[in-house]
Amino acid sequence: YSLFELACPPGAGAPPHREQSDEVFFVLEGELTFVVDWREQAAGPGACVFVPRGTPHGYANRSGRPARALVLCAPGAAKEAMFAALATHAAIG
Repeated sequence: YSLFELACPPGAGAPPHREQSDEVFFVLEGELTFVVDWREQAAGPGACVFVPRGTPHGYANRSGRPARALVLCAPGAAKEAMFAALATHAAIG
């Protein structure tokens, strides 16, 4: 598994996509709006949103305040490889 913190400023988010791993979002602060399998749900502090692998999902911070969440991915190797690739790209470019 991998566990990381998501910091989501107002207006930010991720468009609908699919992952090769199960994901669990634990909202720590603020409010995030999730779309999981084309169903929308708002989630505030203490909320837990489960996304099974292969399920279309996305999230957005539609509030005027920053939001934070912990994200647990299992298995985590693919997510860690993605972050490593993004870090390499950012360092180059």
